[in-house]
Amino acid sequence: AQNKKKKMLLIGVSALILVAMVVAVTVGVTLSSRKAGKSDGQTSTSTKAIQAVCQPTDYKQTCEESLSSVASNVTDPKELIKAGFQLAMGKLRDVIKNSTTLKELAKDPSTSQALENCKELLEYSIDDLGNSFDRLGAFDMTKIDEYVEDLKVWLSASMTYEQTCLDGFENTTGDAGEKMKQFLKTSQELTNNGLAMVNEVSTLLGPLNLKPGRRLLAAAPTDGKRFDRSKKIP
Repeated sequence: AQNKKKKMLLIGVSALILVAMVVAVTVGVTLSSRKAGKSDGQTSTSTKAIQAVCQPTDYKQTCEESLSSVASNVTDPKELIKAGFQLAMGKLRDVIKNSTTLKELAKDPSTSQALENCKELLEYSIDDLGNSFDRLGAFDMTKIDEYVEDLKVWLSASMTYEQTCLDGFENTTGDAGEKMKQFLKTSQELTNNGLAMVNEVSTLLGPLNLKPGRRLLAAAPTDGKRFDRSKKIP
């Protein structure tokens, strides 16, 4: 009789442990599913926001892939556009580093001069992208026309600097010009995309209901240094 009671007790304890394990597993799976669902929802929302911002661009694949790599959890259109400006500036800085390397390898004076011009031009391009980034950061919907016009001017100038850099290789020898074109490909696409986004900025930022009254940022001060277009490449 004593042994029977012990067996019944063991069976009862085992059953309780089994039930507890089943409950723990069920709760764990449920919480995990909820967390995953929330994460998937956030990802889906971010993806849709990126697709919406990239919709008006000419290089949608570059736009979506680049933004997804650095802003996968961002849904604010303004922050996504700013991220695009930052990406473009980062790519241009990489190109400047590469241009220095190419200049060291250049064997003829004309190529060396073209590369030196490129370095200067791309620094101006970065400056204008930086101005765009700062202006968008203080965006005031009550002055949207003024803001958008400034952004268009800076981004158009940035694109011009990048293209002028490439034009400087027209009469050079070697493959430096082609390499520079490859280096600048993504930067040009990102800058072009930025301009396309700005053209749609009132539509993209309209739902944000930004508070009016923010001080309009003045254009970044310059020290008068500008690329001398009269300087001809030998």
